[in-house]
Amino acid sequence: MITSLRYAAHFAVLTIIIILASIPTELCAQQIKPEQPVSTDDTLNVVNSVIELYESGNISQAEYQALKILDYPEGLSHFDRFTLYRILAFCAVANDDEEGGVRQFVAALRLNPSLTPDLITWSPKIRRVYDRARVQYERQEQVERSDLWAKNAGICRQASFKSLYMPGAGQFRKGHKTKGSIVSILFWGAAATFIYSQIAIPRARDRYDQARTRGEAVDRYKEYENLIDVSVISLGITIAVYNYAFFDALWSNPPARPSSEGP
Repeated sequence: MITSLRYAAHFAVLTIIIILASIPTELCAQQIKPEQPVSTDDTLNVVNSVIELYESGNISQAEYQALKILDYPEGLSHFDRFTLYRILAFCAVANDDEEGGVRQFVAALRLNPSLTPDLITWSPKIRRVYDRARVQYERQEQVERSDLWAKNAGICRQASFKSLYMPGAGQFRKGHKTKGSIVSILFWGAAATFIYSQIAIPRARDRYDQARTRGEAVDRYKEYENLIDVSVISLGITIAVYNYAFFDALWSNPPARPSSEGP
C-alpha cells in the first residue's frame, strides 16, 4: 500500500506537469470573432444598384441610397459595408465635400485597411482625399493601439497583484476562466495535501517509535517516508503553481479586442 502511495504521488506530479504544459495560450488569449453575415442576392442587388447609380452620374441618388442602407446594416456583409463607404467617399469628393470624403474613406479603411487607390480609375482629387484619409486613419490606429497597450498593461498589473494572494484570480481577471480554474484547483489541492502531510508526519513518526516488531517498524517507517515524499512533492507543486499563476497573470495577453466594424 505504501509503495502504491508513492507511485500515485509521482503519477500525480507527472499528470499536473502535463496538464500545465498542455494549456494552450491561444485557448486563454483568443476571443472568437463574430461571424460576418454573408451577402444574400437581395443585398448584392441593393449594393450593385448604388454602384450603378454612381457610375451613371446620379451622385446624389447614389449617396442617398447608400446612407439609407447603412442606417439599417442588418444582413450586409463586411465587404458590402466597405463598398458602400467607398462609394460614399467618391460621392463626397464629387460634391466637393473633401472633409466628408476623408470621413468616408476612413470608415472604409477600418473595414479594409488594404484599400489602395487605383491610378487608372481614381481621379487625382480622389487620390488626394484618400491620402489625407490614410494619414488620419493611421494616426487614429496608432492612438488606439497606444490606448489598448496602456489598458492591457493596467490589466496585467491588476491580475498579477490578485495572483499574489489568490492564485488563479489573475487569470479570471484577464478573462482566462479555464486556465484560472485549473490553476486554482492545482494550487489549493497541492496546498491542502501539504498541510495534511504536515499533520500526518508527526503521527506517523510516533507510530514508528511505538512499533513493537521488526515487520511493524519497517511498515511504519515506509509510511513515514512516503508522507515525507508527499510533503515535499506537494510543497513543490504549490510553489510552482503559485509562481506560474503570478508570471502568467503578469505576461499573458488579455482576450483580444473585437475587430473594428466601421462607425
